[in-house]
Parts: sequence; C-alpha cells; structure tokens
Amino acid sequence: ATFYYGEIQGEVSYDVPSLGVFPTNDISALGPIIGGLDPTKASAIFFVFAMTETCGSLAQAAGWTISLAFPDGGAYPSGSYSVVYVDDTGVPSSSLTQTSTYGVAFVTNIDTSLGSFVTPVYGNADAGPCTVQNEALGFTGRLFVAPGDFSEQGVFLP
Repeated sequence: ATFYYGEIQGEVSYDVPSLGVFPTNDISALGPIIGGLDPTKASAIFFVFAMTETCGSLAQAAGWTISLAFPDGGAYPSGSYSVVYVDDTGVPSSSLTQTSTYGVAFVTNIDTSLGSFVTPVYGNADAGPCTVQNEALGFTGRLFVAPGDFSEQGVFLP
C-alpha cells in the first residue's frame, strides 16, 4: 500500500522517529478487525508519541480523541469517515471512544470526494502539560489522502 506522512514545511526542528508502514498482507488482515476498508476511500493512522520524559508515561498516550477537519478549519461531515481506537493490548476496539495507553487510532473510509487534504483535530481534556507540539516541529497539520492509500501522523507531545 502507498503511505503518506504528514506535510512538513521548512526544516523540522526535531529528529522525527521513523514511521512504519504495513505490508499488504497485514492491511488485508487488519481490514475486518477495524470494520472494513473501502478501497475507494482513504485511511489514516495516528499515534501518540512523547518526545521527552515530561510526557513519556503510557498514561499520557491515553485519553486522546481524533477527528478530521478541512484545511480551512471546517469539520468533516458526520459519516464521512470512521475512527477506531486500539486498546491497551494493541487490538482495535469498536467500543473505545478515545486512545488507550497504546496511543493509536485508525481513521478509515475517509471520503476523498470532499478533498485531497484533511487536518486532524486532537483533543484531550486531561492533557495537562502534554500539549500537541506538531506545529512547533514543522508539521503544517495537513495530510494528503487518496483512495486506497494510508496517511500517518504522530501526535507529538513534549
């Protein structure tokens, strides 16, 4: 599968960790577990990554919500994508409504007829000092999405 990473503008001010991709066999196996993957739509993977010990505990990876917006800030329409969070054991769970300590979310079946770019919106009411640092690191906030492809973006915490 083709993978795209979050758009970066200028020089990144942090050594961004390598982001893995999935082989086609893993994607085929993953599809049914996360509720099916429509090949005419896009998918994205978000993971919480702490850059320092300040937010480095597993607890800081929990409690994050992911939604999508248009690059101009308008919210994506209800039903134009699905979000599945991964539980503490690394298994996608349709019952979760936010990240577990595993810190991963799959956004699937993104309707690309609405546009080729999405902007993830991260929320965590209990984040405390662990605020998203993506913009400060050089990420524009935009992700390219295309039918049948995946996009990846870290939720970088201090």
